[in-house]
Amino acid sequence: MAEGNEEEVVLDVQEEFDVGAHVWIEENTNAVWELAEVLDVQGQNLTVRCEGGEGFSEAGEEKELDLGFDQVIPADMGNAGCPDLTALLHLAEPSILHGLNERFVLDNPYTNMGTVLVAVNPCKRIPGPAKETFVGQTWDSANPHPYGLCELSYQRLALAAASAKELAVGMGAEGEEEEAKSMEAVEVGLNQAFVITGESGAGKTETAKIVINYLSQRAAMQAGGGAGGATAPKGSSSEIEAKVAASNPVLESWGNAKTQRNPNSSRFAKVLALHFNSGTGGEFSLIGAHIETFLLEKSRVTSHLSGDRNFHIFYELLAGTDAGALDTNPATYTLLRPKVVAKKGGGKGKKSGAAAAEEASAAEDDSPRDREGWAAMAGALSALGCDVSAKEGLVTVLGSLLVLADVAFANTSEGEPATVEGDGLDRVAGKMGLDQAGLSAIMLQRVTPAMRGETFVINLDAAAAAAARDSLVRFLYQELFNKLVLTLNESLDPDGAAGAAASRPSSPDSVQGTVRVLDIFGFESFAVNGLDQLLINVAKDREER
Repeated sequence: MAEGNEEEVVLDVQEEFDVGAHVWIEENTNAVWELAEVLDVQGQNLTVRCEGGEGFSEAGEEKELDLGFDQVIPADMGNAGCPDLTALLHLAEPSILHGLNERFVLDNPYTNMGTVLVAVNPCKRIPGPAKETFVGQTWDSANPHPYGLCELSYQRLALAAASAKELAVGMGAEGEEEEAKSMEAVEVGLNQAFVITGESGAGKTETAKIVINYLSQRAAMQAGGGAGGATAPKGSSSEIEAKVAASNPVLESWGNAKTQRNPNSSRFAKVLALHFNSGTGGEFSLIGAHIETFLLEKSRVTSHLSGDRNFHIFYELLAGTDAGALDTNPATYTLLRPKVVAKKGGGKGKKSGAAAAEEASAAEDDSPRDREGWAAMAGALSALGCDVSAKEGLVTVLGSLLVLADVAFANTSEGEPATVEGDGLDRVAGKMGLDQAGLSAIMLQRVTPAMRGETFVINLDAAAAAAARDSLVRFLYQELFNKLVLTLNESLDPDGAAGAAASRPSSPDSVQGTVRVLDIFGFESFAVNGLDQLLINVAKDREER
């Protein structure tokens, strides 16, 4: 019996690995796959000749492989670079990587794997197809592009909504309760979702913008219209479309930052819900939207590493607007200087000397882009209904955070609270209309509740006061970010009342279908990791599962 099984295995091996066939073998030095040609098959043993290449074995080098220990995978040579990887005979890791690379070198960054779209960031602008060429077309796996999946989701949404209407009419005779149940059942099945995921710098933010742009303009394209033109009437599909587009530069300025791997890395996760309904002309139109954000990396506000920057908005403020009494050089402010990585037995501090000059030079190189970013963000706020006084308030608070983070403390006698140095705290209190004594107490004392309504007041030394100051700066930035999202949602709700808590417009009966777009971080591991990285990685792990 054992001999029969062994003979059967040998036959399978010989059928799968014929002499002259190409296979993928593991290249142990670089832990990647390399291509080889089968020269001889002797039972479980193969002799192969490596194709070679940069970083791989020498071209023509022969290797002896044992199928009991070495990984050998057949190569689909005829299907290299195919637009849909499910067409591969052997759908395995090396075949997938090779197929993606074959398309990448030809400036084809997109590849389908069924209805999963894989994008390899080309890190350059590549002319894409016109959106209009996808309108009304069936999904084509041989034409991979985000527009194709967007069109597929839109058609499914519209079809399910039409079916819901027919079902509601048919159920009308059976009573309102049964009609409501049938509508609810269809509604649960028709909603669509995009999950956009990948490592830092993979292009998640840009892909999310492509998806949102297509879906928000889809109805207008079918009707023969497009973005732009005359001012849209309040609450119309084109007005909502314009506001959805305007929300992007606002969120990018306040929630994105430059990192070592990505000049425009999203430092928060978001879900954008696009709500649709059938229009008077029969088209399925955008009637509202809602943004939900979570896991803002607020630790970046007071601490970032060398090669990274704080959130874009701080640099845009200094480069793009009249900052008044503020120094426009980013290197002046503690918040905008990277922290020195702490060594064992030591603490973190500010960069100085040549390192600070280098950081300042890098900031200057980014100043043209920062000016453009401020102009785009300010224009978007105007499009979303933010008036001049509100924008001036944002400038005041942002400038105050820069000054507040520079407030220094000095120790006094033991048991007494630290003292505030300089006039920074007075300037912040005056600008923000706060009581200076109350603001000072927040950072110099900790109030602990006790029994019977009593409290203990603990005086803080300079180090603890500095930690309390940083916590206050992070808290204020988080609240400012949340207020902006609330403002965006009020503007994106056609009735102007949904706010941050609602997940759909304030007239929920008008919604016949929703497409949600999730844009979330990749896994992160920095030289110094904190609670933010733990939460990001836990959330990412749950998503992958």
